[in-house]
Amino acid sequence: GGIVLSGKFDQLKQGKPFSALASAFDIYCGNLMKESCPSSSVKVLASNVMASLGGEAYHLAKIIPNLGVILGPDVFDISHDQVCDHPQERLEHLLCQFVEVISSSSGAPVTLFLDDLQWADSASIAAVNQLLFTADFSTSSSSSLKGRKQIFFYGCCREGAIDKKHPVWKVFLRAKLLGVKYTNVTLGYFEEETLNTMVSETLRLSPRLTRSLSSVIYH
Repeated sequence: GGIVLSGKFDQLKQGKPFSALASAFDIYCGNLMKESCPSSSVKVLASNVMASLGGEAYHLAKIIPNLGVILGPDVFDISHDQVCDHPQERLEHLLCQFVEVISSSSGAPVTLFLDDLQWADSASIAAVNQLLFTADFSTSSSSSLKGRKQIFFYGCCREGAIDKKHPVWKVFLRAKLLGVKYTNVTLGYFEEETLNTMVSETLRLSPRLTRSLSSVIYH
């Protein structure tokens, strides 16, 4: 088994750091509370978050509403040092710690999927960079790394939308520098007939009846 965290970047939210990551974590926490027997899992996560992050959990609860619900109102009553020279870097670190807590709480590897990477903000990609290449995580399945927490990352973007000036490019550069293997998968366009088959099956109509609609979609 494993845990899948899924988020999507939005062109209109590029100025809001960590939006896709916060959304992915918020959905995870929400789903955890909706489980048939959520009490045990929620208590374990809350306990581990507080043990690992302490009062710093407050900063995550501010951007992950469902985490705030899990931790309870007391997390907002803890005394905090509001002055921070590098608040963005602090959140990057806390997000990475939170992934470690999720993995250790469940005893399962974590998969992080982020869609529309072309709209990603630099802060989110910096957090992904830190998450992927921190010493506590590994994408390797080597027996010598048995017992270590593992994370698998995959993302989607529009073809040709990521150039050398884009923040995501730094992830590729660092992976090459550290000798971390990754795979680029290019998805081609549907053939018109394939698209028509999909439309036909979706609408439960004969391919003959959906052909004109498919042609409009295709072109």
